Amino acid sequence: MKEDAVNPAGAIALDRLAVAPPPSARAGTLRDVAAAAAGNALEWFDFVIYGYFASVIAKLFFPVAGQVGSLLLATATFGVGFVVRPLGSIVLGLYGDRYGRKAAMSVTIWLMLAGTAAIAVAPPYAQAGWLGATILVLARLVQGFAASGEFGSTVAFLAEKAPPHRRHFFVSLQMSSTMLAIVLGGTIGTILTTSLSAHQLESWGWRVPFVVGLLIGPVGFYIRRSVSETDAFVLGEALPATQVLKRLFGEHLASFLAAIGVTIVSTAAFYMYLIYMPTFAVKQLGLPMSAPFMSTTVAGIVMVAIAPLAGLLGDVWRRPVAMVAAAIVVLSAITLPLYMWVIASPSLRNLLIMQAAAAAPMGVLVGLVPALSARAFPAAVRSTGLAVSYNIPTTVFGGFSPLIVTWLIATTHNKASPALYIVAMSVVSLVALLGFRRMPSE
Repeated sequence: MKEDAVNPAGAIALDRLAVAPPPSARAGTLRDVAAAAAGNALEWFDFVIYGYFASVIAKLFFPVAGQVGSLLLATATFGVGFVVRPLGSIVLGLYGDRYGRKAAMSVTIWLMLAGTAAIAVAPPYAQAGWLGATILVLARLVQGFAASGEFGSTVAFLAEKAPPHRRHFFVSLQMSSTMLAIVLGGTIGTILTTSLSAHQLESWGWRVPFVVGLLIGPVGFYIRRSVSETDAFVLGEALPATQVLKRLFGEHLASFLAAIGVTIVSTAAFYMYLIYMPTFAVKQLGLPMSAPFMSTTVAGIVMVAIAPLAGLLGDVWRRPVAMVAAAIVVLSAITLPLYMWVIASPSLRNLLIMQAAAAAPMGVLVGLVPALSARAFPAAVRSTGLAVSYNIPTTVFGGFSPLIVTWLIATTHNKASPALYIVAMSVVSLVALLGFRRMPSE
């Protein structure tokens, strides 16, 4: 597991998990997998609901900058949660490689709860001026720090618990559970926006999802207490932080760069089609706030179903790289026509069709890319490698994408800017995918 698998040409081998743990632990347990997935879903619910209610938060906390300015400030505050993620991914990734995947997963969930609690009680501008906005910024920093370690520790945990012939399926449950968070957030958003008046939503309704997240978060921690550590970590070497970083940015640099590149399109599409969509649908399409919550919920359900299916097919067909390439091509081909169509004819039906159609190739991407990245790193640096290679593109191309496209739309008056953004990111990821060579069994 410690040997380097980067060939002289720089292509990345995908067999780093070939040295398996003892047979007794190779299959993992349903309890361990369920605990990792459930905790992940609960934690990501806490993180994404801010993006869902950005338009309401903009009005309450940033009312002095005009409609466009307040929205830019609200989306910038959403992006602040990503500023700290590269640093957090290093700190928590190293923690996971040093003290275990289970320990890291416990730390992240408590940090996320702290940030969620702060947002739930933050006073709006009318009550406390800029104090409320300051609390939002600090809370998003804490949430971002927590989220930065969740992906690396959870994916490493699932990959190391999985039997070799089901590794893509096991790891796909990480992103499938993340999509469950989208579904839960969309469902709660739909209920609130259809049952409450605008005044009720702005006065107290927007806080309900954060309170829900605060209440269910401890459940995730309780579930994770029961899991056992992976044999790959227990039987491997726990390197000092300096050695982990030296190996990661030295002999495993090609793996690291390719993992960053192939993650770009999935994270850009995720934030454009799901997290930013409520703001886009209300501000640019003129739809009622309930519409994007309904359509995003449906899109999340599609991705929840397709991600594990893609994982299963990746295990059976043994062609994950080809499947990822096909999904990127399909996504880039349909995105601009879908956006142009819904801009020309905005309606709940069209928005639902648009998001559901895009969710299919996105489900394939999130179902396969994490497993590819996990197999590109040996156990000693896996948590750090996964965390950092995921959080860099998520920060640059995901977290600040709402701010970027809001600015692009305001300056170019082109409402299809999100589509052009996704297409551009697709090209980058296709090039990066060339760095992964085919699996040995192929």
